[in-house]
Amino acid sequence: MIPIHRLNHDRMRRKPDGEDRPHHLRPRSCRHQCRWRTIGLLLLLALADAAVLAGPPAAAAGATRAAPASKSVGVGGWVAVSQYRQKVMYRSGYDYGVSLMREGGRYRMWWCGGELASGVPDRILTAESNDGISWSAPVIALLPEPLALVADPSVIRFDGWYWMYFTGTTQADGTDNDIYLAVSVDGVSWSMHPSDAAPEPVIASLMSNPGGYGAGQPSALHLDGQFVLYFLDQDDPGGLYRAVSADGVTFPEREWVMAVNDVDVKHNPDRGYYLMVRHGQFDGVYSRACLHLSEDGLTFTPVDNEAYIHGPGIGDGFQLASGIGSDPVGRIGDRSRVIYAAGTAEAADTWDLYLSELYLFPDQAGNVYRFYGPATKAGDHFFATAPASPAGYEFERVAWQSPAADAPGARPLFRLYSPGLEDHFYTISALEKAQAMVLGYIDEGTCRHLLAACSPGAIPVFRLYHAKGDHHYTTDRAEVQTAILQFGYISEGIAGYAFPPVTLPGDLTGEGEVNRADVSRLRQVLAGGLWDQPWPGGEMDGDGRLTVVDLLRLELLVND
Repeated sequence: MIPIHRLNHDRMRRKPDGEDRPHHLRPRSCRHQCRWRTIGLLLLLALADAAVLAGPPAAAAGATRAAPASKSVGVGGWVAVSQYRQKVMYRSGYDYGVSLMREGGRYRMWWCGGELASGVPDRILTAESNDGISWSAPVIALLPEPLALVADPSVIRFDGWYWMYFTGTTQADGTDNDIYLAVSVDGVSWSMHPSDAAPEPVIASLMSNPGGYGAGQPSALHLDGQFVLYFLDQDDPGGLYRAVSADGVTFPEREWVMAVNDVDVKHNPDRGYYLMVRHGQFDGVYSRACLHLSEDGLTFTPVDNEAYIHGPGIGDGFQLASGIGSDPVGRIGDRSRVIYAAGTAEAADTWDLYLSELYLFPDQAGNVYRFYGPATKAGDHFFATAPASPAGYEFERVAWQSPAADAPGARPLFRLYSPGLEDHFYTISALEKAQAMVLGYIDEGTCRHLLAACSPGAIPVFRLYHAKGDHHYTTDRAEVQTAILQFGYISEGIAGYAFPPVTLPGDLTGEGEVNRADVSRLRQVLAGGLWDQPWPGGEMDGDGRLTVVDLLRLELLVND
């Protein structure tokens, strides 16, 4: 996510091994049920309000993307950035209740869908995708037989099996729900517990008033050898509960969490937090997917009352039933994809599935944030001191950590802009700044500081130039090589020195997650003879150096 400009940004965002990677160089089945889900959602959201989210992969050639828009907020030392991408699944009926998994370099999704107009009841569907945007044709994973209705899947993969927790009931009107379990070896063909002929709930509602909603909307994790299940129950006090099981079938106790519903919960083991997306009501009409964080998985704090997964403008409609993309057991990194249903409250058949991208990372005073302008003449990159995306730009990542203003050798990093070229230019030289202004660049102030000379722990910020009028800046040596060798940039040396951003162990690509791209990058590093050298990421065994041991550990982690 870089440059100075004009490279073919989509091509620059290809992994060395040819796989796409984040840009770098750059309801129910019947009318009654749908009415109940809508009413129940709004009621519980009202209770909740009273009580109380990889850069994105490159678009395929010729593909169109919605104009990016984002919102950023901070809470307790964290910054959340959410930006809307596009609609990813739409059929003649309705779709909602997503469970999203990244496995083996691909995305898998399970969700609930039906059709009011033709009377097709809720059933659980599945599809696959290479990028999370373009999906295969839906396939039926689970039919409502012998149950009357099935919905709200939450899928994890553990011990060679896919485990699907879902809402089910024997009542055709969608009442008296419980939580059931189905298992599969391939994620497509499922068997209910204990048998397809006579399924039994693994969590039964404790509600004292039969004829109500009951228990449902599960969100499953596998952590520290245990199955962890979040779910809704209308039992007093009602709302969200958590239960833990050693075998995935027997959940002996439950703990009340908070008065919300329609949640998905994932865990970031490297950062030590649980992330919840739930649905809150805004302006008395709109529903949005809101973010909450927790250290213990029980006490959740809203990121901000106005922090939400950014979605499309849908008039007086709402968002519901989000699924946060994770690994097979529910772990996430700094960046995630979120797929959610959106439509109008009064017409369930308008509910389609939309993709947003979420970034959550430490809020540090020296963060310099990087953005990409896909519609600019040369694919301009923009660096700023706040994570909110300017108009027409997409958030990519934390570019580097700026030194303190009073650090020895620190100089202001001047930011200038050419409207004609649509190019941002950065320099610590007052003379270069004056020369750029003579050429028509506009002074936009400063973007924190850089060191004029290297100091312990600092890394170079490389500067490149393209004859089409683009300046490019990056701390990534591999990105520099790609820009020069493939896209015709020339090196202009080092713009200054900064410090690496806080990254996850093993994250060599800057995506905020450890994946196959990091394995590929580490292989390249080791093949180039960079043995026994410190590295900002990829050091997995704690000895401060990169070796084959780190590669082996990284491969084991990615393939887990």
